Amino acid sequence: MTASDNIGIVEAFIEYRYGDGPETKVKMSGLGYYTAVRTYTYDVMVPVNILEPIHYTIVLNDMAGNKVERTGTVTIMDSIAPFADAGFDVVVKRGTIVVLNSSASSDNIGITNWTWMVDYGTGTDSIEGMVIEQKFNKAGTFTITLTVKDGYGNIGTDTVTINVERTEEKNRSYLVYSVFVMIIVLVVLISVYFLIIRRKSVEYQGKL
Repeated sequence: MTASDNIGIVEAFIEYRYGDGPETKVKMSGLGYYTAVRTYTYDVMVPVNILEPIHYTIVLNDMAGNKVERTGTVTIMDSIAPFADAGFDVVVKRGTIVVLNSSASSDNIGITNWTWMVDYGTGTDSIEGMVIEQKFNKAGTFTITLTVKDGYGNIGTDTVTINVERTEEKNRSYLVYSVFVMIIVLVVLISVYFLIIRRKSVEYQGKL
């Protein structure tokens, strides 16, 4: 702030508090001559987790003991984006229920919303919650995007990949193939058996 006095300002103080918190009083430094316009400054370091308004009073004293006060309020706006953590990529079998946990996400004032966007390749699904469960009945690779938001609308995003294996399809194909081979072997054995029986029958009739 700038101020001036006819005989000179000798002291300048600022008293401030966050919201309804305790008050702090400090002396301000000034630049300029006493009887001229002086500029007084004081830097207030605002903690990242404090969003309450700063209420302040500036007190000026001149050489004759006269005093003047000025009050004001500074509104604090949060512009720090949340940190989103969707967890680690996983590999699962088809039909497995996957737990998606974003509890490792954080924000300086607190996260108010967690949204998961599941991309199935043929469409998407939006699910809200810090921890959700999702079942994947189709094999493939699925990308899930986590978006977290704080009370001031700042957002952070992260992605996690779910790889669903085709293990069951492979086992089913192998089983079908094995059954097919067993049937062919059985047919061949039966055919050989009847062929042998018929040959012995012919030999026996020839002896008669």
